[in-house]
Amino acid sequence: MNCAIKLIGLTALLYGASFFDGCARRAEEDDNPQEDNSIGISYKTDDFSKDSDKVILARMLFGEARNCSYEERLAVGFTALNRARDGKRWNGEAIREAVLKKWQYSCFNEDDLNRKKLMDPESVDAYNWSVCLTAAEDVLDGSRKKINKGQTNYHAKSMKKYPGWSKSGRMTKIEFPEHSKEFRHVFYRER
Repeated sequence: MNCAIKLIGLTALLYGASFFDGCARRAEEDDNPQEDNSIGISYKTDDFSKDSDKVILARMLFGEARNCSYEERLAVGFTALNRARDGKRWNGEAIREAVLKKWQYSCFNEDDLNRKKLMDPESVDAYNWSVCLTAAEDVLDGSRKKINKGQTNYHAKSMKKYPGWSKSGRMTKIEFPEHSKEFRHVFYRER
């Protein structure tokens, strides 16, 4: 994705999506008609396994972090990239595999209310969907790697009881001091 499209997406994030949202989608369609929302093709699906890395990552961000800050969306996105690259087969060996591993990203669980939203995210919230697409692109192209601290796991700070894995000796807590007040999640790196 070129810089102009990223600028449109970030401007939309700051000033609202009414005008910029449509421009960003149209520009993105022109950039990569085979991968994304080209004329006559929508993001609606019932088979996530056919998504490109960018689209499956954007769906995951939409389901897991669409109401978070842009930086936190990136931090969440890097968990999938880091899992795919960590050499641990149980985490998946590619982005799509890491994202779709059973019970890993709850928004893809059959019984999760977000799953249906992921099947047609543009109709649910076109603005946040376009922001998630931009964030996925930023994760995949490495342009925002400062937010990548090797995190592989996370959970919501709001949980009354943190998951057992978060307290295991296999996890190291990752701090984001510059974002500690705004982030809604706690991040970890698997050893």
